[in-house]
Amino acid sequence: MTQRPVAVLIAGEGRNELGGWFDEAPYRVAPVEVGVLEMLLRSTARRPFEVRDGVVWKRVRKYRAGGHASAELRSVLALALMAREKGCAVLALLRDSDGDVGRRTEIEAGADGATRYAGATLRIAAGVPVRSLDAWILAMRGTHGTEAMSSAKQQATLGPAWKSTEHYVAVVESLPEKADLPPDAESLMQFLDRIQAAFG
Repeated sequence: MTQRPVAVLIAGEGRNELGGWFDEAPYRVAPVEVGVLEMLLRSTARRPFEVRDGVVWKRVRKYRAGGHASAELRSVLALALMAREKGCAVLALLRDSDGDVGRRTEIEAGADGATRYAGATLRIAAGVPVRSLDAWILAMRGTHGTEAMSSAKQQATLGPAWKSTEHYVAVVESLPEKADLPPDAESLMQFLDRIQAAFG
């Protein structure tokens, strides 16, 4: 029996993460250009899926209940509710840490607690590259020590010729086996595990 595709909502910061989903709905060109996040799902998920929609992080209308919660946590909760409203079973999101040591904790806490608000049927795969998505691209190309680099060092090591969605997606499309990734790429490997868990 053929498995029905899993409905997915994706969220990220920019075009590199989201591809054509970065554009507002009226301006999207079909078929929607694939970004890094969708390609990571294609390379890792063990079930067929379809992206229902994509959301740019800065456009998320933060969940208002619990004013004491951080902006990051409230954004994750808002995305979880949006995923439920769109009939999605999986929410996959990427947000650079940008050197903010608390951001990763806040987003992970939001992902862990969001099912209380969105329902137990929603599964969340939250990824927080340290310090930026460049680190993950470098790690996939075999570079060690990427998470210890500053953002500027990550960018310089990657080089300006590689700063395009097309190049990033090409790297992800050839994603090595986890055992072949640099062992210090912890945030990347954690995200790959979360994708597999989210898709069962």
